[in-house]
Amino acid sequence: MSAHSPSDTRNAHQNARPRTVADAGFAPDMTAALTIIRHVFQSFALPESHGWVRAFELAYRAFPERASAEIGVAALAIVRSLSMTRQNGFGFCNPDCRSCSRLLSPDEFQLMSLLNALRTGEGSAIQAHAMLLCEGGAARDVIDAMQTLCNLMDVAAHPAVTPENALAQG
Repeated sequence: MSAHSPSDTRNAHQNARPRTVADAGFAPDMTAALTIIRHVFQSFALPESHGWVRAFELAYRAFPERASAEIGVAALAIVRSLSMTRQNGFGFCNPDCRSCSRLLSPDEFQLMSLLNALRTGEGSAIQAHAMLLCEGGAARDVIDAMQTLCNLMDVAAHPAVTPENALAQG
Protein backbone atom coordinates (compact mmCIF):
# COMPACT_ATOMS: atom_id res chain seq x y z
CA MET A 1 0.00 0.00 0.00
CA SER A 2 1.40 3.41 -0.94
CA ALA A 3 1.17 6.69 0.89
CA HIS A 4 -1.39 9.21 -0.31
CA SER A 5 -0.09 12.32 -1.99
CA PRO A 6 -1.76 15.69 -1.26
CA SER A 7 -3.61 15.44 -4.57
CA ASP A 8 -5.02 12.04 -3.52
CA THR A 9 -6.36 13.62 -0.33
CA ARG A 10 -7.87 16.49 -2.31
CA ASN A 11 -9.55 14.09 -4.73
CA ALA A 12 -10.89 12.00 -1.86
CA HIS A 13 -12.34 15.15 -0.27
CA GLN A 14 -13.92 16.27 -3.54
CA ASN A 15 -15.47 12.85 -3.99
CA ALA A 16 -17.20 13.35 -0.63
CA ARG A 17 -18.85 16.64 -1.61
CA PRO A 18 -22.25 16.67 -3.31
CA ARG A 19 -21.89 16.71 -7.09
CA THR A 20 -25.39 17.92 -7.86
CA VAL A 21 -27.63 20.61 -6.44
CA ALA A 22 -30.19 17.92 -5.56
CA ASP A 23 -27.59 15.87 -3.65
CA ALA A 24 -26.68 18.96 -1.62
CA GLY A 25 -30.24 19.17 -0.33
CA PHE A 26 -30.43 22.97 -0.36
CA ALA A 27 -33.62 24.67 0.76
CA PRO A 28 -35.55 26.21 -2.17
CA ASP A 29 -34.43 29.74 -1.28
CA MET A 30 -30.77 28.66 -1.27
CA THR A 31 -31.18 27.00 -4.67
CA ALA A 32 -32.75 30.22 -5.98
CA ALA A 33 -29.87 32.26 -4.51
CA LEU A 34 -27.34 29.95 -6.19
CA THR A 35 -29.07 30.37 -9.55
CA ILE A 36 -29.22 34.15 -9.16
CA ILE A 37 -25.49 34.24 -8.38
CA ARG A 38 -24.77 31.97 -11.36
CA HIS A 39 -26.60 34.40 -13.66
CA VAL A 40 -24.53 37.29 -12.32
CA PHE A 41 -21.32 35.33 -12.92
CA GLN A 42 -22.55 34.51 -16.41
CA SER A 43 -23.11 38.19 -17.18
CA PHE A 44 -19.38 38.78 -16.64
CA ALA A 45 -18.20 35.61 -18.39
CA LEU A 46 -20.55 36.03 -21.34
CA PRO A 47 -21.81 39.64 -21.45
CA GLU A 48 -24.12 39.05 -24.40
CA SER A 49 -26.10 36.62 -22.22
CA HIS A 50 -27.42 39.56 -20.19
CA GLY A 51 -27.26 37.24 -17.19
CA TRP A 52 -27.79 40.12 -14.79
CA VAL A 53 -31.27 40.64 -16.25
CA ARG A 54 -32.07 36.97 -15.68
CA ALA A 55 -30.68 37.26 -12.14
CA PHE A 56 -33.09 40.07 -11.28
CA GLU A 57 -36.00 38.32 -13.00
CA LEU A 58 -35.40 35.23 -10.87
CA ALA A 59 -35.01 37.33 -7.73
CA TYR A 60 -38.43 38.87 -8.40
CA ARG A 61 -39.97 35.43 -8.91
CA ALA A 62 -38.27 33.63 -6.02
CA PHE A 63 -38.37 36.27 -3.28
CA PRO A 64 -40.93 38.84 -2.09
CA GLU A 65 -41.01 41.95 -4.22
CA ARG A 66 -39.94 44.06 -1.27
CA ALA A 67 -36.58 42.24 -1.05
CA SER A 68 -35.98 41.02 -4.59
CA ALA A 69 -34.06 44.02 -5.93
CA GLU A 70 -31.84 44.05 -2.86
CA ILE A 71 -31.17 40.32 -3.27
CA GLY A 72 -30.11 40.93 -6.88
CA VAL A 73 -27.75 43.69 -5.77
CA ALA A 74 -26.41 41.45 -2.98
CA ALA A 75 -25.64 38.74 -5.57
CA LEU A 76 -23.70 41.30 -7.61
CA ALA A 77 -21.78 42.37 -4.49
CA ILE A 78 -20.86 38.73 -3.81
CA VAL A 79 -19.55 38.24 -7.35
CA ARG A 80 -17.58 41.50 -7.23
CA SER A 81 -16.05 40.72 -3.83
CA LEU A 82 -15.05 37.25 -4.99
CA SER A 83 -13.48 38.60 -8.17
CA MET A 84 -11.41 41.05 -6.14
CA THR A 85 -10.31 38.45 -3.56
CA ARG A 86 -9.60 35.28 -5.53
CA GLN A 87 -6.44 34.72 -7.55
CA ASN A 88 -8.15 32.16 -9.79
CA GLY A 89 -11.46 32.26 -11.61
CA PHE A 90 -14.63 31.04 -9.94
CA GLY A 91 -15.98 27.83 -11.42
CA PHE A 92 -19.73 27.99 -11.86
CA CYS A 93 -22.25 25.90 -13.75
CA ASN A 94 -24.19 27.42 -16.62
CA PRO A 95 -27.62 28.40 -15.29
CA ASP A 96 -29.14 28.26 -18.79
CA CYS A 97 -28.09 24.67 -19.51
CA ARG A 98 -30.62 22.13 -18.24
CA SER A 99 -27.96 19.49 -17.54
CA CYS A 100 -25.22 21.85 -16.33
CA SER A 101 -27.48 23.72 -13.93
CA ARG A 102 -28.13 20.49 -12.04
CA LEU A 103 -24.42 20.17 -11.22
CA LEU A 104 -22.57 21.81 -8.35
CA SER A 105 -18.99 22.96 -8.89
CA PRO A 106 -16.46 22.78 -6.03
CA ASP A 107 -16.43 26.61 -5.86
CA GLU A 108 -20.22 26.73 -5.72
CA PHE A 109 -20.19 24.11 -2.98
CA GLN A 110 -17.89 26.32 -0.87
CA LEU A 111 -20.04 29.38 -1.58
CA MET A 112 -23.25 27.64 -0.54
CA SER A 113 -21.56 26.08 2.48
CA LEU A 114 -20.56 29.58 3.57
CA LEU A 115 -24.14 30.80 3.12
CA ASN A 116 -25.43 27.87 5.16
CA ALA A 117 -22.86 28.49 7.92
CA LEU A 118 -23.91 32.15 8.07
CA ARG A 119 -27.56 31.12 8.34
CA THR A 120 -26.83 28.74 11.19
CA GLY A 121 -24.26 30.97 12.91
CA GLU A 122 -21.45 28.41 12.83
CA GLY A 123 -18.46 30.71 13.40
CA SER A 124 -15.66 28.23 12.71
CA ALA A 125 -17.42 26.91 9.59
CA ILE A 126 -17.88 30.48 8.35
CA GLN A 127 -14.15 31.12 8.64
CA ALA A 128 -13.17 27.77 7.10
CA HIS A 129 -15.44 28.06 4.07
CA ALA A 130 -14.53 31.71 3.55
CA MET A 131 -10.81 30.89 3.67
CA LEU A 132 -11.23 28.12 1.07
CA LEU A 133 -13.52 30.24 -1.08
CA CYS A 134 -11.10 33.18 -1.01
CA GLU A 135 -8.08 30.94 -1.57
CA GLY A 136 -6.46 32.12 1.65
CA GLY A 137 -6.95 35.80 0.80
CA ALA A 138 -8.76 38.40 2.86
CA ALA A 139 -12.30 37.14 3.24
CA ARG A 140 -14.02 39.96 5.16
CA ASP A 141 -15.67 41.56 2.09
CA VAL A 142 -16.94 38.19 0.87
CA ILE A 143 -18.30 37.30 4.30
CA ASP A 144 -19.98 40.70 4.57
CA ALA A 145 -21.56 40.37 1.11
CA MET A 146 -22.76 36.86 1.91
CA GLN A 147 -24.13 38.04 5.29
CA THR A 148 -26.11 40.74 3.50
CA LEU A 149 -27.64 38.11 1.21
CA CYS A 150 -28.36 35.91 4.23
CA ASN A 151 -30.11 38.78 6.02
CA LEU A 152 -32.17 39.62 2.95
CA MET A 153 -33.21 36.00 2.55
CA ASP A 154 -34.58 36.28 6.10
CA VAL A 155 -36.97 38.92 4.74
CA ALA A 156 -38.53 36.21 2.58
CA ALA A 157 -38.61 33.69 5.43
CA HIS A 158 -39.94 36.14 8.04
CA PRO A 159 -42.40 38.69 6.64
CA ALA A 160 -42.04 40.87 9.76
CA VAL A 161 -38.43 41.62 8.77
CA THR A 162 -38.08 44.53 6.35
CA PRO A 163 -35.31 44.97 3.77
CA GLU A 164 -34.15 48.05 5.67
CA ASN A 165 -33.80 46.05 8.91
CA ALA A 166 -32.05 43.21 7.08
CA LEU A 167 -29.53 45.59 5.49
CA ALA A 168 -28.89 47.28 8.84
CA GLN A 169 -28.03 43.89 10.38
CA GLY A 170 -25.19 43.33 7.88
